[in-house]
Amino acid sequence: MERMLFSTLTGSIQIDSIERQKAWYQFKGICLMGQSTSAECEVVGTIYDAGTIKLPSVVEVAAGLIGITTKGELNLTVHRWEVLCSAEDVSHTIAPPVMTGVGQVSEVNQAKALIKYKSAGYNRQDGRTLITEYCSVRDSLRWKNVPYAQVGNFIAIIGQLHHVESVSNVLFITLDDAAWTSIGAGTHQSPTAAPGARKFLGKRKRNEQETNGEPCTSTSASASSAATSTSATPNGSSSHSFNRT
Repeated sequence: MERMLFSTLTGSIQIDSIERQKAWYQFKGICLMGQSTSAECEVVGTIYDAGTIKLPSVVEVAAGLIGITTKGELNLTVHRWEVLCSAEDVSHTIAPPVMTGVGQVSEVNQAKALIKYKSAGYNRQDGRTLITEYCSVRDSLRWKNVPYAQVGNFIAIIGQLHHVESVSNVLFITLDDAAWTSIGAGTHQSPTAAPGARKFLGKRKRNEQETNGEPCTSTSASASSAATSTSATPNGSSSHSFNRT
């Protein structure tokens, strides 16, 4: 099931340095966080065709989120990028990036309005897929009557980066929306057929079957599954400018 897990980061980051590797560039920089107007987080990762970027620059990226390094840095695999402006000449507000993805719920704490889940990210540097645990916070009043996913459920999430815990290096996001699905036990009944009637194969449908030249009807019940989804309208997001020289 790990193959269906992934995490993606979209939004603006500041790239401060770039180093050429064999097939790509290694970069370092920062991104803003939603915890406060001055909250920042270090960012590292790989990017293609970045030799023309004038440093430092604010860059809009769509990237795979590999995980969090031991230094508390966001580790990214950048898929697409576009330079917005020089970091020394930011003329508009910059919002913290948004994280989307699919994970599997590992812990639910309703008292603290937290959902922890594990997701996956591909590291192109060593060709490995890493599993990382993240924490989503649903503390807005609009979540008051929305049920919680259960441990083991697969969950799709979207939310703004909030902060990285200094000790545990766990990334927290402010949950904007989520949907989850769990498979039920399911039941199935075979079609009713007269003794000696030929069985139907695969997914072919039968409206009638003949027994001794007379038609009779057949009934069937499909396997059942349970699905739960939530939807909430975001209540706004924070935005501010980079505050770093």
